[in-house]
Amino acid sequence: MIRILPKTSVLVAVAVWMVCAAGAFAQSDAKHDTDLPIDIQADRLEIQQENNLAIWTGNVDVKQGDIRLQAKELRVSYGQAGGDTDGAANVSGSIRRIDARGDVFMSTPTETAKGDNGTYDVVTKMITMNGNVVLTRGKNVLRGDQLVYNMVTGRSVLSGGKKTRVKGIFVPEKKKK
Repeated sequence: MIRILPKTSVLVAVAVWMVCAAGAFAQSDAKHDTDLPIDIQADRLEIQQENNLAIWTGNVDVKQGDIRLQAKELRVSYGQAGGDTDGAANVSGSIRRIDARGDVFMSTPTETAKGDNGTYDVVTKMITMNGNVVLTRGKNVLRGDQLVYNMVTGRSVLSGGKKTRVKGIFVPEKKKK
């Protein structure tokens, strides 16, 4: 028996991740409409009911309005009725975690974020991007090895790795004459 995840649960969780990860670099001027339809396309979708897991693979492309998420793989972990061992309240089929793997790229009209992989932990409301993280807004660029964004506090931390340091390039706007 295959159980398909409730459509709104998956889509809302992906949309929240997209909006918040993009906002980790800087606040966008316009609010994103999370009620817009979400279009997810991939070469393959596998549902592993026994593992409470949905796996989208191959050229994964998620769009909602003018926000886009691309990756080689998107793994959506969901709970089962009765709650989990971590003590968090759980509704059957509710999203627990989303992992994007392989050349993760997110974009809004004004910002981009990319890294080797990324995770949205729905329970803790934390977004993490790892490996060759690059954030851009206009001509401004930040680089590091890991980005951690707390959706509750709005705090983001960009860290370097063992052999890398956090780097930033900030280009002042030219003054109008």
